[in-house]
Amino acid sequence: MSEQDSSNGADLRPAVPDADEQQLMALSIGHYVFAGTIMLFWGGMLLQLYYVNSILKQAQMSSELQLQQDQLLDTVHVVLAVYFALFLLHAIGLIFAGISLKRCRHRTFCLILAGLNCFLFPIGTVLGGFTLVVLFRPSVIQRFASKVR
Repeated sequence: MSEQDSSNGADLRPAVPDADEQQLMALSIGHYVFAGTIMLFWGGMLLQLYYVNSILKQAQMSSELQLQQDQLLDTVHVVLAVYFALFLLHAIGLIFAGISLKRCRHRTFCLILAGLNCFLFPIGTVLGGFTLVVLFRPSVIQRFASKVR
């Protein structure tokens, strides 16, 4: 029997996704993995911060030195909270970009996030660079444009 069904002439070969679809799917998975890596890193940082705080709280110091330490820790907590919030937003953006790449939606958002990823060496640079290359391909631009309508 050939690759076509003799009764109705239908093609029985499995549908093979084209190169653009495969690359967009790979980029989507890459975005999910990078978001998970960021969250894993920050989870470890929060555990380390908790550990250092518990050690410093138990330390016996003079009242003046304790006041300076408390002020320094307050500053460190604020800075880390801001960094954590920014990276949390970035991880959420990566997840949304992964979904968007998979569905061929929100190309501008994906381009902006890909540009921001380029600043996060080394994984973000590779992921952002590949994302930019794929998203500027004319066939991918057409694919995203056809999904808008």
